[in-house]
Amino acid sequence: MNFTVYSKTGCPYCDKMKDYLDTYYVGNKKKEAIYHDIFEIIDSGKADDVNDFKKKMKPFIEDFQTVPMIFIHGHFLGG
Repeated sequence: MNFTVYSKTGCPYCDKMKDYLDTYYVGNKKKEAIYHDIFEIIDSGKADDVNDFKKKMKPFIEDFQTVPMIFIHGHFLGG
């Protein structure tokens, strides 16, 4: 099971999710978690701002608006 998590710096819910995944799934269970910070995506030029990021993610997340955004094997789970 591989996880991809979109989060943002300073989000306590994102930090809790990362801690949970790292504690219970990653490491000794040989699972992978890839973390993407929304602000780093914006800074890299892949999105203009948070609203543009959400617009680009809409085909994958539909109307979901908050972070963290969690995917398992590329399928959106929620937050």
